Amino acid sequence: MPEIDLSDYFQFTVSAAEGYALNATQLAFGERRSASGVREFTVRTSLDAFQTFNFERNVSLPDDANLRNHVIDLEGISNFQGTVDIRIYGFASEATSGTWRLVNHSEQGGIVLNGSVTAVPEPSSLVLLGAMTGTGLLFRRRITHKLLRPCLS
Repeated sequence: MPEIDLSDYFQFTVSAAEGYALNATQLAFGERRSASGVREFTVRTSLDAFQTFNFERNVSLPDDANLRNHVIDLEGISNFQGTVDIRIYGFASEATSGTWRLVNHSEQGGIVLNGSVTAVPEPSSLVLLGAMTGTGLLFRRRITHKLLRPCLS
């Protein structure tokens, strides 16, 4: 089995703004190899220091120089706050002079990270919301108590 060279990769860095969480679903890109270029690739992230978790197990490439589109499932990046690096490792070249390049996905119009960003409530907002909810319940309880008093007339 060919070894991945952990020092040879393409890298993208994605950051969620403060107060937001990243939910990545797919990475779409195109690629093309020379006649003696890489024969496999894999995608890893900084979530485990690029060590073991592959989003797409080693993808084998045909022995040709055609353009190909790929859509890689990234469901492991959900509710992530902060910065994550995504690396694409190409390996198992047929020769040291072989080349491999990433290109725009022909249907999605680029190298595209699909997903969503959601707002994450600040801890102080959660405390305030809890306090407001508690006050509302106490206020309601007081009104209910007044309504249940017997009338003495």
